[in-house]
Amino acid sequence: MDALYRDQDQWSKDGKIEVTLAKALESTELMRVKKLAADPAIDAAVVQEVNLAMSLNIRGTPTFFISSSKNPQQRIDQVIAYPALKDYIDHLLKR
Repeated sequence: MDALYRDQDQWSKDGKIEVTLAKALESTELMRVKKLAADPAIDAAVVQEVNLAMSLNIRGTPTFFISSSKNPQQRIDQVIAYPALKDYIDHLLKR
């Protein structure tokens, strides 16, 4: 998987992700990925997720939505360390 991130600048521009995948995966794994990529159900699931993200105005990851019966929904649109996130949620739960 490191190869995907390392070469992301290139394949995101030229669309040739298969070259990077072929370097990173065994041939059987590559065939499985190709089969999944060609599956219309996978495509439909991705479209559904993209549409949901757009409806929630999500423009990147990570995005967290935190809500409870006592607190209005809050949105966090940034990287946050787990201990800080946990402390924040624990604080909200104590209200």
